[in-house]
Amino acid sequence: MLKRLPSYDGEPLLYLVVTPLGNLSDIAPRAVEALRAASRIYAEDTRNARKLLSYLGIEGKALASIRSQNEREEAAKAIALLKEKGGAIAYMSDAGHPCLSDPGAALVHEAVEQGIASTLVPATSAALAAYCLSGFPDARFFFQGFLPLSGKERKAVLEAIRERKEPTIVYEAPTRIVKTLADLAKVLGEDREISLSREISKIHEETIHGTLADFSCIEEGSLRGEIAFVVSGSKEEAKEVSPKELDAFMKKHLSLGKGAVKAAMEELGVGRKAAYDSYLRAKD
Repeated sequence: MLKRLPSYDGEPLLYLVVTPLGNLSDIAPRAVEALRAASRIYAEDTRNARKLLSYLGIEGKALASIRSQNEREEAAKAIALLKEKGGAIAYMSDAGHPCLSDPGAALVHEAVEQGIASTLVPATSAALAAYCLSGFPDARFFFQGFLPLSGKERKAVLEAIRERKEPTIVYEAPTRIVKTLADLAKVLGEDREISLSREISKIHEETIHGTLADFSCIEEGSLRGEIAFVVSGSKEEAKEVSPKELDAFMKKHLSLGKGAVKAAMEELGVGRKAAYDSYLRAKD
């Protein structure tokens, strides 16, 4: 069933306010209007919110925190209060775009469920800024956000990046960037191109271009600030392997168990899904 949300003219409204990445003068005029209009402002960290509101000369606003640890519960309370009181509320992340590797999605979901309109007040996005600064010519890209920290999930994501034809945008913390670059070089190969941007819009903004081999000289602790980087897409053409050839290979290597899937991907150049489907057929 379609949910057609009401016009927000005079109706309860949720503003999603994109905040400056670093330079406070990047705040959009409409964002200032939204923050002034909101009866209550929710933020990832109220201390950061107060700094921005003080810079804008906005005082006396009720502030509350909605962060990843309490997002669902607080979102439900916020939307229930908005529905009861009417008017408008605003949500702002610490820096950049709500809902993109930042809280905010639970608020929008709850608003949709309750028939309340949301509107985005845009400004700078670290993902789009990093992509524009990369100079990669592709019209399409994949937004990954933060990588899983470890284990099979991290390995699977890195392997997916290796096979993807379009560039991939990744966020990373400065304390983990050296390890992440090393992991990428190991899985993707050292010749893959990368464009790394840090401290976007701030005084120490820097974008570094090179291959993963070039980035091996980066020392622990030398890159500071928030980091967004873009990995170029794979230029390898997938090999044409018939299902009959793949199944024959899989039966021959079935003693490897699920390792046969990896072997088929590496030796035949087939995708993970095709290899795994063949593995299941060989087991039957």
